[in-house]
Amino acid sequence: MPFLILIGIGIILFGASKAMALEDVDPAKQGGGYKKDFDSAFTRASEMTGVPFALLKAHAIAESSLNPKAFRDESNARSDRKGWASRGLMQILWWPGSERFKKYGFPDSELGSDGSIMFDPYVNTEIAAKLIRDNLKACSNNVRDAVNMYNTGKKESEFQAPGGYVDKVIGYYQKILKGRV
Repeated sequence: MPFLILIGIGIILFGASKAMALEDVDPAKQGGGYKKDFDSAFTRASEMTGVPFALLKAHAIAESSLNPKAFRDESNARSDRKGWASRGLMQILWWPGSERFKKYGFPDSELGSDGSIMFDPYVNTEIAAKLIRDNLKACSNNVRDAVNMYNTGKKESEFQAPGGYVDKVIGYYQKILKGRV
């Protein structure tokens, strides 16, 4: 059962779905005019993790332009990176034998020998939301650092993501939030 705690002039809602206390928007009132084909996947992942719907969708727009079949070979022609690739809406980096997402309930045996299940928008978004949730916790809810960490594995002060990545995700996040009432 969720409960409210008043801190100064801020209100933080604690409960299963919004423990992050970050801004969000009702998907029906989102701004930006982006396609809504995968909003149910973002909503489900948001409810499971507390990561705002708007932040999840912003990541997906920046990562794949909302393309669930997006694929990027990350092997860089290196023999020690065979099978490394970013997959799906959220461009999750995975490689065979990594067991990278076992802690999130997705051992390699469920992802398939080639990671093909990562193209399922619900699986992809759930794994990404759990990763973003962990990044937010590691960064004390600093959204810029958590977004940077999603791309690089490090806080922005330690190593900046290339190509203005953080600003792109934050920009999409703000556009989606503008639809809120």
